[in-house]
Amino acid sequence: MVQDLGTAVFPAVSAAVSTSVDADRIGPAAGLNNAVRQIGGVLGIALAALVFTRTGSFATAATVASGFCGVTVLCAVVAAAGAVAGALSVRPADRRQASHSYEPASTSTG
Repeated sequence: MVQDLGTAVFPAVSAAVSTSVDADRIGPAAGLNNAVRQIGGVLGIALAALVFTRTGSFATAATVASGFCGVTVLCAVVAAAGAVAGALSVRPADRRQASHSYEPASTSTG
């Protein structure tokens, strides 16, 4: 479920990164975006494993369920924090500019 959420969000983040830098810096920006995404995935898995071992174990079905519950709460908190951060980071001017930024391609015959 968390993987699917990340897969759904990544194209929007990638588009935001690519449109927020100049054309001569798009390569380094894309590389940095990819590196941060990879590091975030690794740290997320490590944090989920830490929470699972603190709240549960593989000893019995009940302790597995307890660990899974702890990881689910962690994922919900991280998702909520991301939603709040995303909502607070968009300024009204950015919204107006994004809605009026479409320019049709010029057609020239020659």
